[in-house]
Amino acid sequence: MADDFLVEPEWLESRLGQPGMVVLDCTWFVPEFGKSGLDEFRNGHIAGALYIDLNDISDASSPYVNMLPSQAQFASEIGRLGISNNTLVVVCDANYVSARVWWMFRLFGHDRVRILNGGFRRWVAEGRPVETGDQAPVMPAVFAATPPAAQVADWRQVLAAIDSGEATIADARTPGRFTGELSSGYPGVAGGHMPTAVNIAWSQLIEQDGQFRFVGIEEVKRLLVNASVDLDKPVIATCGSGVTAAIIAFQLERMGMHDWRIYDASWHEWGQRTDLPKRSIRVERNGIGKQDSLLVRAGRNIHTSGSSVNPPVVRASTFVFNTLDDFHKAAAKPFDGPFYGRIGTPVTLAFEKAVAALEGGDSAIATSSGLAAITGVFMAFLNKGDHVLVPDSVYDPVRRLCSRTLSRMGIETIYYDPTIGAGIEALIRPETRLIYMESPGSGTFEVQDVPAIVRVAKTRGIRTAIDSTWATPLFFKPAKLGVDATIQAATKYIVGHSDAMLGVVTTVGDAFLPVRVALQDTGACAGSEEANLGLRGLRTMAVRLRHHQASGLRVAAWLAARPEVARVLHPGLPGAPGYDLWRRDFTGACGLFSFEFKPLVEGALEAFVDGLDYFKIGFSWGGYESLVLPAHPERSRLVKPWDGKGPLVRLHVGLEDIDDLIADLDAGMARIALT
Repeated sequence: MADDFLVEPEWLESRLGQPGMVVLDCTWFVPEFGKSGLDEFRNGHIAGALYIDLNDISDASSPYVNMLPSQAQFASEIGRLGISNNTLVVVCDANYVSARVWWMFRLFGHDRVRILNGGFRRWVAEGRPVETGDQAPVMPAVFAATPPAAQVADWRQVLAAIDSGEATIADARTPGRFTGELSSGYPGVAGGHMPTAVNIAWSQLIEQDGQFRFVGIEEVKRLLVNASVDLDKPVIATCGSGVTAAIIAFQLERMGMHDWRIYDASWHEWGQRTDLPKRSIRVERNGIGKQDSLLVRAGRNIHTSGSSVNPPVVRASTFVFNTLDDFHKAAAKPFDGPFYGRIGTPVTLAFEKAVAALEGGDSAIATSSGLAAITGVFMAFLNKGDHVLVPDSVYDPVRRLCSRTLSRMGIETIYYDPTIGAGIEALIRPETRLIYMESPGSGTFEVQDVPAIVRVAKTRGIRTAIDSTWATPLFFKPAKLGVDATIQAATKYIVGHSDAMLGVVTTVGDAFLPVRVALQDTGACAGSEEANLGLRGLRTMAVRLRHHQASGLRVAAWLAARPEVARVLHPGLPGAPGYDLWRRDFTGACGLFSFEFKPLVEGALEAFVDGLDYFKIGFSWGGYESLVLPAHPERSRLVKPWDGKGPLVRLHVGLEDIDDLIADLDAGMARIALT
């Protein structure tokens, strides 16, 4: 099947080798990936394909990256590949560059260009013919490029669109880079976005099945409408350097929206220019700015002279009132201020206020532990005869809660494949009242398609809740996706020092009161000392998480290269299961992940674990120390049997020196070799 924009793999395979058609592989990577597109091509490509490097059709003399080449340069490079003006060009890649090359062909007057839907990844997944090595020699041809069409914008036109509002500026970068919460990716280039711009991340326009197929036209329209894009206005597409902006342009063209342009220099120019206006995420509560500033200031009294830096730790069971009138007024609104110690003290209220601001939710409730928070949410949303959906990768104590307590209360639990996404709709019954999520999953780290599940739940009027402890509120904000209750086991990264048990639930909309009442009834309150330790941890969480993330990814990459290791389950590791969803929805990763050994002889796992020095054996995680613990998903999985062949080991990579940690693991691998 083929149309004016896309060809499908079966259509292309049936025409391989036909004269007048060229398959052009344009796989390319940004420098920070440390990979070569040409090397990837040599390792495997569609039979008979040719290769072009994006750098060869970019203007190397420009101070900005990936800028359009001259008419003569494009004509020369394309002709060198034996492509003439009569050639049908089918562009493909292994990532996200095809749309940029499609746009350049069209820009220079060549309409006979299509994109292979799903690219090389889908081609391989479907078992179609692949070759390795360099491309076959070709005879150069004459390619006559016409002057570029008027589908290019510069900074002046973008600025005019900001001032006039006559065009929509659509930014294809990931949410973290758009908001400025993550770096721009370019040294010396500020983070953030252009005023009035809307974020339509390029990954939203691609199916999240690892094959880079383009989403359908109706889904594109839905995304545009949800982003408040006026479909009757022109669009200027932008990104980091003009590459992924072309994905927006391609999808607009497929929709029949022809009035669009690409800002070629994109953020690489705009972010460097001090004379151009920029915006970055601002948290409006209390006038607090970016996340690092929010962590330092949230929950504090910053406006009163002479106040202590930290809220005072009030140890209290009882608060006294001077008059019955005062008492009755407080009793009418017991959750709004100090009333009784089990409901909250000034320091627990400060902690709740800080977490709610960081999560982007409306309210938060501190609890005695993460499991207490989960229990409170279940009690709030479920009654006898109700049905709850729980991922099969769930934290084991939650499974125990469901089998021991909920079942006794007449509440049925059905477990689902955590990768089900929108397919969860098929599991919903008339009595379904709650869809519970945990992303990534415990031990095996499956990343759930939270936006898809929330959309299904909202259309059916079902509550949603999620354990988001792995990402912390820094790296994932489910409340902003409409999840009713977001749970943090604050014992872990929020406290951050392995010295307190603490949980917290952040709610949106009308979810607050039922959760607050349920937790009041269970009595699972947070102590003042624990809440204070949670506040202390929040102040340094961003600094700690950056270290955990960097070290965790280094250890994961080191393990992935080890001959003893079958696979690494780290959502933030390119190529690992769930990476595409993680990249779409998350802005960072922590230090917790698992890896699977290849099958080991008896005693080898014990030799590896028992001899570790820096990695100590322990249940919890999120503190400053490194931990190790064998995981056993084969004992609990009900929906899909665990497919691992060797032992699964969970690591928490702490704040120790990364070279010491890798040396410790390396010594452990040596012990395996000797067993």
